[in-house]
Amino acid sequence: IWLGAAADEESIALIKRLFAESHGDKVRENLLAAVGVHGTPALIIPFLETVLTGGGPDHLRKEAAFWIGQQSDASGLRILVRAAKSDNSKEVREGAVFAISQVELPEAVDELIALARGDSRPDVKKQSIFWLGQIASKKARAALEDFARNGGSAEIQEQAVFALSELPDNQGLEPLIKLAKTHPDPRIRKKAVFWLGESKDPRALQTLVEIIKRK
Repeated sequence: IWLGAAADEESIALIKRLFAESHGDKVRENLLAAVGVHGTPALIIPFLETVLTGGGPDHLRKEAAFWIGQQSDASGLRILVRAAKSDNSKEVREGAVFAISQVELPEAVDELIALARGDSRPDVKKQSIFWLGQIASKKARAALEDFARNGGSAEIQEQAVFALSELPDNQGLEPLIKLAKTHPDPRIRKKAVFWLGESKDPRALQTLVEIIKRK
């Protein structure tokens, strides 16, 4: 900064050299962040992918996944999806799912839904559902309601109910009301009732009163 502006090619080349020469994990974390704040995904992502898929410590590979997600780049999104599906480390898989949720592309929501719906490992399914609950999207809401009804295991369905309660702007309230009233599994209805009880929306209170009276 103080010596004068440098092109991304110059500063990234310097950071890559420093990363290769450094043996301290904290220093390497800072160098990954330094790479990540550049504005040229075509230069940044190949290096971060090398770190993500390499044999380094899991927390550094997770950090690389995070900064790939910050690029909001289609090629980076594909790299993160591969990591979420196939990396051997639970920490890295979950980090990749979080990074996908940070990608500011419409396809990112589709990828989270696919991970939650597909043959992903249970930890990936749960993390995908959780982060869908942090996204203000009609598509996310519809998917979560479907998972709450047809998610297979009770654990996945309960995770989807919780995620609905987390949707921004109270978007999950109407699905929660439907689930509390109509879900065939009493355990899921109970979960929906619980999260309605945490809501300050008058519609939630009205629903709870109706359920009590019906009982």
